[in-house]
Amino acid sequence: MGFVEAGEGELGGELEDGRIGFVHDGFEVVDRTPNVTPPPVGVKSTQPVIIKGGPVKVNKGVASIKVSSPAGASGHSTGSLTVRTAKAVRLAGLKVTLQLGSARYNIAPGASKTVKVKLAKGSRRLAARNGRLKAIAVASTGPAGRVAQSSKRLTLALGTASNR
Repeated sequence: MGFVEAGEGELGGELEDGRIGFVHDGFEVVDRTPNVTPPPVGVKSTQPVIIKGGPVKVNKGVASIKVSSPAGASGHSTGSLTVRTAKAVRLAGLKVTLQLGSARYNIAPGASKTVKVKLAKGSRRLAARNGRLKAIAVASTGPAGRVAQSSKRLTLALGTASNR
């Protein structure tokens, strides 16, 4: 146990048990170990939802996408589902990836739900001659700071493109 002079009448250094302490006039020990907060107990990570991929029918501008919550989820899976173009498209002279629509959901653990996403009116113009559009659905679930994301490629069956 080595002590160094810390101030007037004080000696300080490492104590036998590894702590840092100060001796004042031979009888007072002050513990200077830093306060360490323990990690939160029982906090589980947020599990992402599962999005069913493949072709999705669009009826009256609304895409119906099936989303499932994992059975082992600690609570309801609440979040938003966003649909955007899979590749950049040319729009007004720019190549950009467009958000076609989004919707919110709240699903019980182990359950499935069909989320209805209202698409932008101009979505049909982006479709190919066969009326299909490649898209990506991104689901964000969980509270702020612990958001889990999942994504899936899908094809929107919009019907025959008009004015071609």
